Amino acid sequence: GNATITPADVNNGSTDACGIATLALDKTSFSCANVGVNTVILTVTDNNGNVATQTAIVTVEDKVAPVVVTKNKTIQLNAAGTASIVVADVNNGSTDNCGISFVELDKMAFACANVGANTVTLKVTDYNGNIATQTAVITVEDKIAPVVITKNITVQLDASSNILIAAADVNNGSTDNCGISLLELDKALFSCADVGENVVTLKVTDNSGNVATRTAIVTIVNSQPNLIRKHFDDVIFFDNSSKAFVSYSWYKNGVLVSGQTAQYFKDNGILNGSYYAIAKKIDGTFVTTCPLTFSASIVDEYLKIAPNPVKSNASYQILTNVDSAKLQNARITVFNILGVLVNDKMVDGITTDMIAPSTEGIYVVRMTLVNGKYFTKNLLVKN
Repeated sequence: GNATITPADVNNGSTDACGIATLALDKTSFSCANVGVNTVILTVTDNNGNVATQTAIVTVEDKVAPVVVTKNKTIQLNAAGTASIVVADVNNGSTDNCGISFVELDKMAFACANVGANTVTLKVTDYNGNIATQTAVITVEDKIAPVVITKNITVQLDASSNILIAAADVNNGSTDNCGISLLELDKALFSCADVGENVVTLKVTDNSGNVATRTAIVTIVNSQPNLIRKHFDDVIFFDNSSKAFVSYSWYKNGVLVSGQTAQYFKDNGILNGSYYAIAKKIDGTFVTTCPLTFSASIVDEYLKIAPNPVKSNASYQILTNVDSAKLQNARITVFNILGVLVNDKMVDGITTDMIAPSTEGIYVVRMTLVNGKYFTKNLLVKN
């Protein structure tokens, strides 16, 4: 930040009849403080001691750019999925001969989309307008694990004495700051051996590979069809022709009805609701009947798959009698045995064309209406 001149730099041919003895300047040294126009005085002394002076303009310029020194930095996203840096995080002692007036970064805010290495540019401007830049690498990391929320569920074995659940069945709104990529269950297929309470683990993986788990209880009910039937408008009868059952408990809309312990159930008025019985067998085991639902105004809605079984990558159809108005924006999802989503499609209408998965196995096909109601069927892919 310094500069010097000599009298010769400003003398432009001074003369004297008897010759010049000396040339002198009142100022020969300059610094950053002198940038711009400076008036200096040239003093000329001849051989006889006569003196004369004249001024000159010395313009001092600073054209030296700053020396930019940067450093790389690693930052962590917060619970909102954001992070930020300041100039000091990247500046590593940048200098300038006449001082730095302004330092700025081209990017200071980061989000989930920036996870990984990001190149930023540090721009340094000195007091005289000289500019220099240098890059640095900001590594953005997401180390916040998902927040796993589960719910307990009760499911009934189907006619084949099996039931396949999906991870979505026990997920109760798990979240992550940068989004969830995968939901998995450690156990999704249940059989008669699993009747009762089963502890399952829901594993949630976010888009950055962070993993968190939480357990839920899946209660398996062994529901047996064709054991109860409507006998009168207000009576349901339990078929004990096998003479295998010795006691009965009746439920209406999922609630135990006090005092109803006979082989038949009598309601107070016309049957209206969902009914089932839990019966004790001679061997001490219990069987839950498949429910019967009665309503004069509600048509039983169904979901069917044809053909089923189906070969890998072959075409099959989802058939339903749900009213077309209810099918607006309804979706069909298919999950594998681990509860992983393998297909997601908007419902075409009462018939939806589908392509079977390429891997053999049992899959859960679910049709979900916009009002939250859903229907499920098991799909068997077998070659």
